[in-house]
Amino acid sequence: MKITSETDYALRILRCLGQNGDIVGSKTIAEQIAVPERFTLKILRKLMISGFVGSKQGPGGGYFLARDNEDITVLEVIEAVDGPILVNKCFSPDYKCTRAARLGNTPKDCYFHCFICRVNQEIRSKLAQATIAQAIRFEEKNPGSAADIILGSTEQSK
Repeated sequence: MKITSETDYALRILRCLGQNGDIVGSKTIAEQIAVPERFTLKILRKLMISGFVGSKQGPGGGYFLARDNEDITVLEVIEAVDGPILVNKCFSPDYKCTRAARLGNTPKDCYFHCFICRVNQEIRSKLAQATIAQAIRFEEKNPGSAADIILGSTEQSK
């Protein structure tokens, strides 16, 4: 499983709107998240259809969060943009398991399938607990580059 660029940009857009807390134009959003405006507009449409973002037409118009950023989870965004999270292809409804076909059983009879299913559930659970508001607070509390934060070399950790 990996987060696609489109989902990454969708999360950035929501973070941008959540930080600004007001109506923001698509050009400003695109500049702040460093993504071409045309692609930003495409993602904004998906976010509007999914109910995360609203828009206001006319002068002073733009985009805003349609829901409180405390109530928008990373899981919801990933699934709205990319579909269900599946850490193994055998979770896909149309997948044909060669092991099950050869042994005459189902994927549910496979211990590895069951184990990975639990892992998949844990990942989904963690992502369902992570909100856009938490991402904003994390960024505010951890200034510096993402690489510094991951590697533990920010000024705060020294």
